Amino acid sequence: MKKILSVAVLLLILGGCSTKDASQSFIDIRSTYLSSDITLSADVSADYGDRCYEYSLSYTGDGKSGEVSILSPEEICGISASIDDNKKVSLKYGDMLIDTGVLYGTGVTPVETLPLIVNAIREGYVSSVYIEKLKDTDYIVVDIDETPAGESEKIIYTLWFSTENNALHKAEISTGGFVSVTAVFREVQ
Repeated sequence: MKKILSVAVLLLILGGCSTKDASQSFIDIRSTYLSSDITLSADVSADYGDRCYEYSLSYTGDGKSGEVSILSPEEICGISASIDDNKKVSLKYGDMLIDTGVLYGTGVTPVETLPLIVNAIREGYVSSVYIEKLKDTDYIVVDIDETPAGESEKIIYTLWFSTENNALHKAEISTGGFVSVTAVFREVQ
């Protein structure tokens, strides 16, 4: 019985260490995201229940402003969206510029995904940090609660970062417990 109790205490101590290490790693990750603009490219899947979308996107910016470029599907490849600090969006294709008004409405559109993720990493309320093993690889997993004040339906960003180099690997945006947007990152700088 004493052996079992000793093993249980040791597991609790070791578990606390990995959580503490994961939390410190996320503090380091957040400071990197706060120090400069970030460049990302990702495959984004948006599932709205009645319709699904698949995109490859790139983004450079600080989460509040920047530029999102559509890499695929081929039919709309080359379109980019510039977002300014006032959340005003301008679509560009070649030399044409189309003003679209204000982004970041009540839902999440695929073009908003990458800036919203960067902004959540920089400023979001962290509700939990832990280590998770997926396919023999350890990840720092961070849950960020982005639920607007007064709203009852939770909006949670779950982010997976590599324990080896702190690189962002994957992100999911859940609304009301349903994962509506998934991003798998190919490049993060």
